[in-house]
Formats: sequence, structure tokens, C-alpha cells
Amino acid sequence: MNKETKTAREIREERMPTYEKYIKWMWRLLFAGIASVILLFGGLALFGGIPSTERLEIRILIWQQKYFQVTVKF
Repeated sequence: MNKETKTAREIREERMPTYEKYIKWMWRLLFAGIASVILLFGGLALFGGIPSTERLEIRILIWQQKYFQVTVKF
């Protein structure tokens, strides 16, 4: 086989306008960013010390009671 022979894919990539390459990479970066955000928050939720909503509500009620003299029943 001749070394100068190009595959159909190589020929298509050479003909592809630059803006199409940029658009392809922008989509890839967008999806990679979305996936990384999901993984980040998932990792924080599993391994971070993020309190549950019930604990947050209790902390808010305690804070209100402490600073605003609000009577709170638990």
C-alpha cells in the first residue's frame, strides 16, 4: 500500500472547515463540563460532610431561637 494514500476519514477531516472543528470541540467541552459538575457534586454528597436537609432545618431553628428569641418546638 502506498504511504501517500489517505483514508476517507483523513480526506474528510482535511476538507472540514475550521468552524465545524471548533463547534465539535465546544460540544465535547460542554458535555465534559456537565459530567464533571455532576461528578463533583456527587462526590461531595457521598464523601463530604454535607448535612441533610433535616439537620439544616434544625440548625436554622436553633439559630432563630438564639438570635431572635423565637420559641421553637421540636
